[in-house]
Amino acid sequence: MLIPVPGGSAARPGDLPNEAHLPAEQPQASNEARVSRPQGHPWRPSRAPLPPPQGPSQAECVTVPVTRRSTFAALAARGSRYRHGAVRLRALRSDDPDMQPGTDLALAFAFSRSFGCAVDRNRAKRRLRAAFRDAGGPACHGAFIMSGTRQLLDRPYGHVVNDVRSCLEAATASVDLDTVKPVR
Repeated sequence: MLIPVPGGSAARPGDLPNEAHLPAEQPQASNEARVSRPQGHPWRPSRAPLPPPQGPSQAECVTVPVTRRSTFAALAARGSRYRHGAVRLRALRSDDPDMQPGTDLALAFAFSRSFGCAVDRNRAKRRLRAAFRDAGGPACHGAFIMSGTRQLLDRPYGHVVNDVRSCLEAATASVDLDTVKPVR
């Protein structure tokens, strides 16, 4: 069989300089098995895995986002307002008829465009979410909408946590929101 080659001539298979001769026979099986290397870096020290901790792990409180329009409307109309420092909070009792069914704690954040660009709004939401968790917010029942002023971005985190804690304590005391027993 002749193969056309650029330049007008023809060549036989194996005569072309860029072709290699490969045998069609498979090599004999060797005694050494091919085993892949373990995952990880060989220069890092290997540590024995730690045994799992004894007993059940501590349960985390599940915070559900406020999703029902009726809950938002109830927070706007009947929600109690609290403010301390740079934090603003609206609270609604857990036994309110417009509370989301099947949830004990619903949390939302409200920042308009006048607060700043999306990066600033998202940073403020992350700071408030973490401060809510650190201030003991998951121990409360009810629906909450949190917002704040631009001071949230520059204020030290400890002050933000204290502001959130003060708002939650005021909401718990004046509205008489139910509190959950601490997790054992």
